[in-house]
Amino acid sequence: MDKEEQQTRLEQRLANITKNIRTGSPTPSSRGRIDELESRNFTLEEEVKDLRIQLNGKQNEINKIQELLNKRTVELEKTKNEYDEKMKKMRGIFNGANKTLMELRQANASKDSEIEQLKATMEGMEKKHEETTNMVDENQKSMEKITTELHSQSAMYNAQIEQLESKLRQSNQQVNQVKAEFQQYKIRAHALLEQRNSNNEGDVSSVDTLELVASNKKLESDLSFKTSELKHAQDKLRTTERDRKRACELNAQLEKEFEKAQRAAKENSETVKSIQKQLDSFQEENEHLKAALKETEARYLANVKDFDHRLTKAIDAKEKSLIQKQEENEALQKISEQLGEDLSQLRSELSRRNEHIDELQKQLANKIPSASVVRNDIRNDNSRSSSPSSVTSRTSGNYTDMEERTSNVSEKDKDKDNLLKLQHMAEMLNDSEAHVQRLLEQEKILKEELRKLDRLEKRQDLSVEYLKNVVLKFFESNPADREPLVPVISTILQLSPDEVQSLKENAVDANSNPVVLSFGVL
Repeated sequence: MDKEEQQTRLEQRLANITKNIRTGSPTPSSRGRIDELESRNFTLEEEVKDLRIQLNGKQNEINKIQELLNKRTVELEKTKNEYDEKMKKMRGIFNGANKTLMELRQANASKDSEIEQLKATMEGMEKKHEETTNMVDENQKSMEKITTELHSQSAMYNAQIEQLESKLRQSNQQVNQVKAEFQQYKIRAHALLEQRNSNNEGDVSSVDTLELVASNKKLESDLSFKTSELKHAQDKLRTTERDRKRACELNAQLEKEFEKAQRAAKENSETVKSIQKQLDSFQEENEHLKAALKETEARYLANVKDFDHRLTKAIDAKEKSLIQKQEENEALQKISEQLGEDLSQLRSELSRRNEHIDELQKQLANKIPSASVVRNDIRNDNSRSSSPSSVTSRTSGNYTDMEERTSNVSEKDKDKDNLLKLQHMAEMLNDSEAHVQRLLEQEKILKEELRKLDRLEKRQDLSVEYLKNVVLKFFESNPADREPLVPVISTILQLSPDEVQSLKENAVDANSNPVVLSFGVL
């Protein structure tokens, strides 16, 4: 507003000066010069107005482009936020499924280890059971063999005992018979001796005596032989009785060991049954875990397919948006180039105007510096207008000089006004350059977004199964083994340099937080 008021005042001042000049009685030469100056002033004003109109038009175009760019930026931010939310949800689902999968795998691994331990224990118990069964069978066979031998020996010993008893009875009978015969012989001998004594027979037949002595010796030898046989039979009977008792004790011991082995076999059988039940329960639980694992994997694959489907839709939408934004960017680029060309033309026009103003200022520097002198000369000339004709030539010369001074002053005022207008135009051009600079910065931001969308487009043909295997291997590996996988993941996911550096830092640090990938979306 100040500049417009200043411009209005300058225009009024110029109009007053022109009016004052015209109210005088200018000569035809001065009037022609004034008309020429007015025509030049009018031409300059028209050019300035034209330049102002062009600047206003360019400013309006820049404002419209700025509004359109702001609108597109807001839409892009909204789309990016929605995409970030979707990616966060999918990462949450992926992390939850990964965590559940890891827990199920750990539980399955622990159950597998327990099953392996129980299988090893069961195999050991089965081996012990087989060994015990074999031992029991061998003991039973040996016991049966010993029992058979004992029965056979007992039968043999019983037969021998019966034989010995019969022999003993025979021997006893023979001994009793010999004793009876010996007693009879003694009685007979005593009777014969008494008879012989009673008959006073002094001599005894030597033949009878010898027979009696021989019979007596024979009987004594038979008695001693039978007595020795009896003792031998009694000793053999006692030995057989001891062997039988020993065999009975061994049989009882073997029966105890057999019962003990049977109890151990029964306990082992119960233990094997218990282990078999535990093994069956563990196998059933393992089947449940495998079914849960399959269900989780199926749900995970379904989530991955859903994610792939939604990602494909998002990529298609992004491609359409990318094509549209590329077209808009090309249009903005053309507009920016056109504005640059217009600005260069305006700058050249401004420089030309500045050169023209400098020339006018140099011309004005050689003229009268003040308009008050012109007004005083005009008043003096008017006061002397009634003087004699002798001074007409001098008055005419002064009037011509006054006209030149007045024209110079008016030109100087117009040049100052034009200079102010051109300065205002220069300020507007600077503002336009600032707008163009902001547009260039926004163009850089759009190019960065286009690069991100390009990386996202390159990921659309990526194998989800391969990506899953690589990411799971990265998560399951030790922190020391993660660094070689960083280039693979960065190449697959088309990560930016900042994301690659962050991934390397998280991979090197063993105590770092879990790695969270942004997949190229900030």
